[in-house]
Amino acid sequence: MQADVSQSPKAGSTLDEVRSRETTSLWLLGVFCGSTVAVGFMAARLGFGLLWSTDCFLAWGTLVAFIHYLFFRFQVSDLWEADIAGAAVVGRDPRIQREPSLPGFQDKGQMACLIGGGLVVLCIVQGSLRMTTPLSSGDSAVIRLAGILFLGMSFALYFMGRYVSFVQSQQDTRALSAPLHLARLGFWICLISAGCLFTFLYASRDFGLWVGRVIGVVTGLLVIDAGIRAAMVGFQ
Repeated sequence: MQADVSQSPKAGSTLDEVRSRETTSLWLLGVFCGSTVAVGFMAARLGFGLLWSTDCFLAWGTLVAFIHYLFFRFQVSDLWEADIAGAAVVGRDPRIQREPSLPGFQDKGQMACLIGGGLVVLCIVQGSLRMTTPLSSGDSAVIRLAGILFLGMSFALYFMGRYVSFVQSQQDTRALSAPLHLARLGFWICLISAGCLFTFLYASRDFGLWVGRVIGVVTGLLVIDAGIRAAMVGFQ
């Protein structure tokens, strides 16, 4: 899923509005990044394909949120420079005015982040799809801890999604739609992953293998879709 910020920002966006989007994207980045690190630690400990696939999805969400944060960070900087230039005294030397940094990030920086991060995620997804480690091979106490962790992350993503949706409705913008969709999807993925772990613990039914593969395929399709759309924008 390519970031919607690949397009031009909404005309008339004020500095305060863009700062609000920057702060919102930073909070969302923190939730995705913290979840990715926590699940990655559990995946390395247990070695389940379910955990690695979920971690790949969270890593993709981290990348998309990071791209949005950088976009708004550069936009805030450019708007601030424009305000300073507009308030400058007559006769100011135009050579000291800094060139806008947002166009350069849109042309090269965003594409580099998308391609580099997407390739890493796809490589890990490919490895997770080949894993056949059953849940029965792990320590039940660690599996229970992973299930509780997934529940906590699902609620964190749910409330962050509600907050992002509120910010968008207040500003009448869709600039945060891409990470918002990933947060909503991440809520269900983490909730389903937790359900798989608790189902194994209390009903001795292992659905982790095929659920992990479904999550891995969904993540791979999201990354490939983003790559195709980015390529189309580049050719245009």
